[in-house]
Amino acid sequence: MVATCWEDIFGQIEAISKLKRFISSGNLGHAYLFAGPQGVGKYTTAKVFASAVNCADGGCGKCLCCDKIAREIHPDVFQFAPEGNFITIEQIREIKREANLKPFEANFKVYIIDEVEKMTMEAANALLKILEEPPSGVIFILITSNLEGVISTIVSRCYQVYFRLIATNLMVSEIMRRYETDENKAKLVAKISGGIFGNAIEMVNSQRRVKRRESVLSLVEKLNNSDALELADGANQLIAEIKDFLDELKLKQEAELAEVEKIVVDRACVSRIKKRLVEKHKRERNKEELGALKDILDVLSSWYRDVLVLTECSKENLLVNVDYVEKLKNLSKSFSLQKAQSALEIIQETRRILRFNVNKQLVLEVMLFGLEEVT
Repeated sequence: MVATCWEDIFGQIEAISKLKRFISSGNLGHAYLFAGPQGVGKYTTAKVFASAVNCADGGCGKCLCCDKIAREIHPDVFQFAPEGNFITIEQIREIKREANLKPFEANFKVYIIDEVEKMTMEAANALLKILEEPPSGVIFILITSNLEGVISTIVSRCYQVYFRLIATNLMVSEIMRRYETDENKAKLVAKISGGIFGNAIEMVNSQRRVKRRESVLSLVEKLNNSDALELADGANQLIAEIKDFLDELKLKQEAELAEVEKIVVDRACVSRIKKRLVEKHKRERNKEELGALKDILDVLSSWYRDVLVLTECSKENLLVNVDYVEKLKNLSKSFSLQKAQSALEIIQETRRILRFNVNKQLVLEVMLFGLEEVT
């Protein structure tokens, strides 16, 4: 992982300007709430902000302090996210215990709490008590993609910083500038990413996501000519691709754990940081698995949404999958609005089911059978 600085966060000018003003004023608050769509840079910005208040050069992205914060192995910068579906009372109690201890090497101890809307009521009330009487030298950064899901009393205790989707034309020009990509590819990536620059970057840099999209679209194109066994095999291949990537990720995580011994100077911190890293790695694998499943459903949704557009108004400029225009046009000739809407409902129901602890391959199989029936 390469440490990031303010210049690496694209398109969030208002949010970054506001945070820089907080820092330059010399009067930092104890709690900030970063709100905005998922994937627009809130978490990255939280780490850069943590660097800026602790780095001797205001968050240079090059020093050891910035590097450790980027790697999430800094002894005074903590990351919390839901365990399973929720942020629990036990996690908030851990924050309370740690927050009252003096920092090891930083100016400020920073607690980054992601998906704060997923706190249980017990956890939310416990966090509220900490925010009402915050320890000195501690900064809380709460992150949410669903501001309405955060209880109002917590919102009122925080400085609110809003993040927004990036306009397609800005994304296209930035992708072309950064990666020397031709305009057609940049437009396709920008369309598919839905205004989320992080997704766009990954689409440019990651053959894995490109391959996943191709696999899903290849499968959906063959729905009419596939039997039950072929559909089950298609679902199995999608799950196998996810598992292969998770195995690769696990190897990288094991190397990161081994590297802690070399980077962390204070030996008393090593075991604590290793424990935090193990928890972080587990969250990362879970997040990647859920993200991959979301990618699959997003591709399917965009496909049937495009079919719906062509069936209803034939406006090609509104399509997402602009590299499949002719195939979409041919498919839309045999599709009704009702069929397209039914397909989208099946995908939405699959999203709902995947929130639970279920056999993911079986859920994908059932979805594909359902899509095959409506097509």
